[in-house]
Amino acid sequence: MATMTLPSATTPRADTKSIVPPAVSAEQWDLAQRIHRSMLPRDFRDERVEVAVRCEEHDVLGGDYCSLFKTDDDKLFLCICDVTGHGVAAALLAGRINSFVRQEVTTAGHPCQVVDHLNRFVSSHFSGLGVYASFFCVEIDLRWQGVTYAGAGHPAALLWHNRGAIERLESGLPPIGISADMGQSCRLEKTSVQPGDRLFLFTDGVTETRDSAGRFFGIEGIEAVLRSLPADTESGEALDQILSARCRFSDGEPAADDVLALAARFF
Repeated sequence: MATMTLPSATTPRADTKSIVPPAVSAEQWDLAQRIHRSMLPRDFRDERVEVAVRCEEHDVLGGDYCSLFKTDDDKLFLCICDVTGHGVAAALLAGRINSFVRQEVTTAGHPCQVVDHLNRFVSSHFSGLGVYASFFCVEIDLRWQGVTYAGAGHPAALLWHNRGAIERLESGLPPIGISADMGQSCRLEKTSVQPGDRLFLFTDGVTETRDSAGRFFGIEGIEAVLRSLPADTESGEALDQILSARCRFSDGEPAADDVLALAARFF
């Protein structure tokens, strides 16, 4: 998530330099990245859904994360988050958010409750630090094939219907952490899925990739890839195709932001 122009952070302590640790070895950074990546869900598949995840950090540690939770046999929560900035601070906040959401979805009645409670948590614990996050939460009823969702400042999710239409699931709120009370106005949105449909969640590191002329890859770039895929393409392969197209679009230049994408296919 690109740094937003928002209320300024608090002034750093005058003695900050005195507490900076010595240089970290490559082996320690590698271990830190492996530990941080362990927050991401592994690819998942059962008789009704398959889910895949792909991640590319801009720095050694990223501020993007996503999660997958089955709260019972029929309910599946998918969440994705993008913290402002890069590096260690962003990764630590992503870890805190991941822990909070993991606990929250076990008791939340719907995605708006997750968004509201997460926003209150970030606002109360990190107010004045100048850190914010975009967030998107989807609850899928695998039995009744119903989808409810809510987002805060996050790029629209894409629901690619088997019949060919692509539905954009938009965020209805500003980013997490801007106002402690903004979650109260969350509007729970609903749609449905059928066998063969696919759901894609991604961070703006994908959509805000630029080409040599400064144009964005955009949601349109993702949609163009989806329309070109065979109907039986697995979720992991679909994500690989999207990220390959993003790389070609930028002429092979490395991403200027963390890149994270999640795909689910329904059977």
